[in-house]
Amino acid sequence: MATQGGERRRPGRQRSAQAQQATLDAAGALLWEGGYAAMTMEAVAARAGVSKATVYRWWPTRIALALDALHHAAPVPTIHVTGDTWADIRALTEFDVELFVRSPLGSSIAAMAADLVAYPEGRGRFAELLGSRRAAASSVVLAAAARGDLPHDVDADLLLDVIAGVVLFRGLTEAELTDRHLDQLTDLVVRGLMPRRSGAGWQPPRSP
Repeated sequence: MATQGGERRRPGRQRSAQAQQATLDAAGALLWEGGYAAMTMEAVAARAGVSKATVYRWWPTRIALALDALHHAAPVPTIHVTGDTWADIRALTEFDVELFVRSPLGSSIAAMAADLVAYPEGRGRFAELLGSRRAAASSVVLAAAARGDLPHDVDADLLLDVIAGVVLFRGLTEAELTDRHLDQLTDLVVRGLMPRRSGAGWQPPRSP
């Protein structure tokens, strides 16, 4: 069948794209509902309405499919730089809780670890998954450094690693993670960087 412009439609390609999207949606839904353990290739195929062979043709391993599904499902931060360094960093802790504790990534990351070791290509995809979300967070840190609230040579990645590490560890161990803990974490990060820059009459940003 030809279009008005004379180009022939390719229904097979369109159906293939729709089936791929249905597979990603199914994988994401299973990750959300039951974590990585629930996202088997059989379960994904059944939910997406495709054959298991079709799933394997697009994704050779379960971890490859999980990473692509998470790339679509994991939240991307909406960053608002307010100019209040403490409040901006505190907002980043909240985002990490959303990403590593409440989203499918948080419930799946421990179970995925062994498969990531066996699937080296997946490590790059995992870094890409986090990197696309970290770029926005880095802008908050760099803006604070530009204002002089943080050292001009602050390592934004290391600062974000500290926040993510605490949140992820507490999420994996099911340790308590309250607003008070996030306030204290923000204090540790922000105030911990201040002594190198403090001078006469200068006070670090204070928590509310």
